[in-house]
Amino acid sequence: MLPIKLFLLLVVLCVNFCPLVSADDKLHLRAENGVGQFMLKGEVVSWSGNMLNFRLSTSGLLKTYPTRDVINVETYQGVDYENGLKLLKNEQYAEAISPLKAALKLESRTWFKQDILAQLVICYINSNQTENAVDAFIQITILDPETRHLKLIPLPLLSGKKQTIPSAKAKLLSELGENNYQHLLGSAYLVHDLEHAPFALQKLEQLSFSSDPKVSFLAKTQLWRKSMDDKTPQGVLDLWQSIHDFAPLELQTLGGIILGEAYAQVGRVDQAIELWLRPWAENYPNQKLT
Repeated sequence: MLPIKLFLLLVVLCVNFCPLVSADDKLHLRAENGVGQFMLKGEVVSWSGNMLNFRLSTSGLLKTYPTRDVINVETYQGVDYENGLKLLKNEQYAEAISPLKAALKLESRTWFKQDILAQLVICYINSNQTENAVDAFIQITILDPETRHLKLIPLPLLSGKKQTIPSAKAKLLSELGENNYQHLLGSAYLVHDLEHAPFALQKLEQLSFSSDPKVSFLAKTQLWRKSMDDKTPQGVLDLWQSIHDFAPLELQTLGGIILGEAYAQVGRVDQAIELWLRPWAENYPNQKLT
C-alpha cells in the first residue's frame, strides 16, 4: 500500500492538474421517427462531422449516433470558455479571444477543442483578423477533416470585403494542404492575386468537380465570386440565387449569407438583413436583437 502522505499528495495533484472531463454530459437527440426528442446521460467520447460516440452512464455501453440527429450537448465548459462565450454574444469579439484561447489551452477533449476553435473563428472574422481565422479553422480540420463546423469556413465570400492572407501562406495551402478544405482556402485567397490567379482558378475548377458536394459547392461559390466582376447587379442576384438553391444542407446558412450580399447589391436591403440575421437566430435563439 502507498504511504498515506504519498496517497494524499497524488489526490491533490490529480484534483489540481488533471483535466476535468465530465462523465455527466447530456446528449439531446432527435427521435428516430423525426417527431420529438430525447435525452441521454453519459460521456461524449468523440464527435465528428459524421458521428457522435457516447458512453451511457447507466450501462457503460458505447453508442454511436449520426451527427445530423444531435440537437445539443450539455457538458462541462469551464470558466474561461463561459466568459469568452458571454463576450462573444455581446459582440465583444476582440475581448473574447483571450479567454477562449485560455480555455483551448486547458481543454483535453478533442471534440470540445473544435467547439472552442469554432468560437475563435467567429471572433477573428469579426475582428478583421482573417489570417488567424484561417489558422483556427485549419486546426479544426486537422482534428476532424469532416468537421461539423464547416459553415464557419472563413472564405472571402462577400464582395467588397478586404479579406486577405499572405500570398505565400495561401499558395502553400492551395498546393500542399492536408485536405480539400485547406486547398480550397488557399486557392480562394489567391483568386485576385495577379501572379497566382491562373493556378488558383485551375485548382478551384478541380475542386468544383469533387465527389464531396460540400467541397464542390464551396469551390463553385469562389469561381462564381470571381465571375461576378463582369455581371450587372441583376445578373449578380440571379447568379447568387442559383448558388443558394443547391447549397448542401450543412451549408444552407452560408448560402443565405451569399444571397444576402446579392440582395444588398441590388438595393433589396430588408431581404439582405433577414438573411444575414438568420445565422444569429440559429445559434442564439434566446437572444433578442435590437
